[in-house]
Amino acid sequence: MLFRSANLTGAIVATCLVAAALVGCDERPATTRSGKTHPMNVKPPPKELVAKIRALRDFKDYAAPDPIVSLEEFFAGNEDLGSIGCNLPDHPGMAAFYAQMKAIRERPGVQGVFVAIHELDEETIWPFSECVYIITSAPATEVSKWMQKLQPSEVSPGWLYKEPPNAPKLREGMSPVSCWWD
Repeated sequence: MLFRSANLTGAIVATCLVAAALVGCDERPATTRSGKTHPMNVKPPPKELVAKIRALRDFKDYAAPDPIVSLEEFFAGNEDLGSIGCNLPDHPGMAAFYAQMKAIRERPGVQGVFVAIHELDEETIWPFSECVYIITSAPATEVSKWMQKLQPSEVSPGWLYKEPPNAPKLREGMSPVSCWWD
């Protein structure tokens, strides 16, 4: 019985630590590369974006694949450092994320770059992404070099979980590469 109790206590402690880490993504002050810390007073996402995401996925169904949105839909007006890369100790800032993604999208052999929406809690909080998909003919090892400035936790071939419900039709020779932050 002591063994089961220790396992349960360990599971409860681990759950609390994970919950505290997730809450930290939304509530901590943001730190940029310049070392400036500022509170995250961000404006809400556009209603059109929220409606589009809600139409593509029921977020109560945890097995449903994450929908994707364009770079413009996700980054235009987005000042919420907790919406992507919130685990980074030195977040490069939303403008840097957006600029890097647009530069990658312009590379030869790239069909597109899309942001996967993993969570949509409220209409006042920007949608959360843990993954960006780069549709390309380049191998994941090359994409990893392109993404170096944004410090993803992992870059791997294929869709992160399941193919998004609104995934584009892949052109010949193209495949998705997942870049994600945990």
